[in-house]
Amino acid sequence: MVMIKMPQLSPASGMNMFMLLFITFWVMLFLIQLKKLPMISSFNNLQKSYKKINNFFF
Repeated sequence: MVMIKMPQLSPASGMNMFMLLFITFWVMLFLIQLKKLPMISSFNNLQKSYKKINNFFF
C-alpha cells in the first residue's frame, strides 16, 4: 500500500474523507439514474388508470 501524503492533514483522514465523498456522490448519481425510468413509467400508468376510472364513473 502506497499512501499519498497530503499537506496539513494526516493522510488517513484525508483519504477517508475523499473516499466517503466520492462514494456518496456516485451512490446518489446511481440512485437518480435507477429511479428515473421506473418513476416515469409508473407515473404514466397512474395517469392512464386515472383516466380509465374517470371514463368509467363519468
